[in-house]
Amino acid sequence: GEVPRIAKPGDPALETVVKQHGCTFKMNFGEVYWNSRLEQEHKRLVSTFRKTDEIWDMMAGIGPFAVPAAKLVGCKVFANDLNPRSTHYLEVNCKANKVEGKVEVFTLCAREFLRRRVIACGMDGPPEGVTAIHCIMNLPATSPDFTDCFKGAFEASVWRGRLPKCHVYAFSKNSDPKICAE
Repeated sequence: GEVPRIAKPGDPALETVVKQHGCTFKMNFGEVYWNSRLEQEHKRLVSTFRKTDEIWDMMAGIGPFAVPAAKLVGCKVFANDLNPRSTHYLEVNCKANKVEGKVEVFTLCAREFLRRRVIACGMDGPPEGVTAIHCIMNLPATSPDFTDCFKGAFEASVWRGRLPKCHVYAFSKNSDPKICAE
């Protein structure tokens, strides 16, 4: 008989295209993180953005927040992921969705990405006309471990601008929605 095929990371059999809210996302499931159950959360958060907001997507993956923020809202997006395969697909997805000019892609540790964004803005904070900065940390298994990078990053000695809004995603082992919301 025939030996069953076992898929491995990078296997072309794991490459697919997903469509969400008018955006197309190409990916290889063996190389990147994707959770289709977060589709409504992607839509909800992006719907709160304004064109004058700046998005700092610290764990951007293939772009489920970054691409629609740029395409549907028109935000300037700085998108980062430590996984070079994620940033490869993020760049592919920016091109496919025609937002390459609105999304700058980085392949750094989230801590280093935040440090560099703060330095790039300078002491006065974001450029004139930016009404809000949204920092997104969407890697539920480890995002809470990275919240320490905010400590000291926005002290008055280094930042005079408006503080960013932070969106940190995490898993909970508790099924009580009241406790999870806290």
